[in-house]
Amino acid sequence: MTTKLNKQRLRELLLEDNDMTIDEMAQNLNLSYSTAQRLLNDLNAKYVASQWLPHDLKTEQKQARIDMCQHNLELYRSTPDLLDRIIAIDESWLRSYDPKDPKSAKKWCLPEQHP
Repeated sequence: MTTKLNKQRLRELLLEDNDMTIDEMAQNLNLSYSTAQRLLNDLNAKYVASQWLPHDLKTEQKQARIDMCQHNLELYRSTPDLLDRIIAIDESWLRSYDPKDPKSAKKWCLPEQHP
């Protein structure tokens, strides 16, 4: 079979069941392990592990953020060039789950999919 057809079959397999191992994919598509691995790389598929992230901050954590913000505000008011020295980072909260089995936390994702 052609590489293009194998890539398409692998893409469809990943969309159908994204928690297979490379061995299982290779067996299912009647390919060698290394061919399946190369096709996954060609598809830019990533093996992503999920983990539980907290959603709510505790009272102490909220207060620590308020204290830090007040400190930064005071620092900003006393230092005119402060903003020229700050690097901002976007903070995101991601919803996930806490799997009982570590293997169940790993999934294959194609570039257009979100873990």
